[in-house]
Amino acid sequence: MMELELQYVKHQDVDKKRWDEALKRSSNALIYAETTFLDGVSPDWDAIVSKDYEFIMPLTWKKKWGISYLVQPPFSQQGGIFSRYPISKDVEQLFIKKAKAEFQFAEFTLNVNHENAAVSNATRTNYILSLKETYEEIQEKFSTSLRQILHSIKNQSLSYSIGSDVNEAIEQIRTTNGSKLKDISTQDFLRFEKLCLAYQQEDRLIIRKVFSNNQWLSTALLIKDDKRIYNLLSCITAEGRKSKANHFLYDRLIAEFAETGLILDFEGSDLPGVAFFYRSYNPESEIYAFVKWNDLPLPIRWLKR
Repeated sequence: MMELELQYVKHQDVDKKRWDEALKRSSNALIYAETTFLDGVSPDWDAIVSKDYEFIMPLTWKKKWGISYLVQPPFSQQGGIFSRYPISKDVEQLFIKKAKAEFQFAEFTLNVNHENAAVSNATRTNYILSLKETYEEIQEKFSTSLRQILHSIKNQSLSYSIGSDVNEAIEQIRTTNGSKLKDISTQDFLRFEKLCLAYQQEDRLIIRKVFSNNQWLSTALLIKDDKRIYNLLSCITAEGRKSKANHFLYDRLIAEFAETGLILDFEGSDLPGVAFFYRSYNPESEIYAFVKWNDLPLPIRWLKR
């Protein structure tokens, strides 16, 4: 087993400059592990790090009934270990063992670059689309049904618009999606709005909308890093569904960012309808692991099943 000296680090003791530098060097860097993002979605996050921050793993936790437990925070798809070195089964087991020593209960995800998800309880699917080629080259690979839809709506009065009002976009998404977001609290959304405003200041926030004759139909809110555009939240009205507004929105988004070399990260879905929609753009699929353990005392264990 690989010899690593691991340290559990409380939030206030994390060297955030070293962390972000280590993340940038990582072969599997994702926005979800940036300190800015972590502070926004899980303000009290702790970490496990190896010497010199060669391997880093955020620990996003909550507390209930006096018990601290690991969770995957809202708006964050993937967690786990990040490094410029391979994340082997041995390395993974060392980190999980360290995490289990601190937390008796956990439900969170690893990232797609874990070499062997040794503690996986299930897998989830993500979809990514390279934006390296020209729009015409990318569009040629769309599914036949998607190309037919785009052809059928090209004479409609749909317009693609750049948005800037973070509060308005989030409110549209919350109101339109309703019960789909019932597990995300108002406090979570307030923190997320603050996070989006911070990224907007860095010119890393993307808000795109579709209108028809000044009637709003759909919105997508995305954040970017130097490799990916992350499709964090979106919504569509009933009229937007009839008008195929989301097909149009993501087609125009792809056209806008084609030839940039970025990756459009759809953030995937295991819901059949959503997955079918994303697959129509001919993306690559990425599989990542969901991890869970429950070592709580028996009376409490039953409550957390």
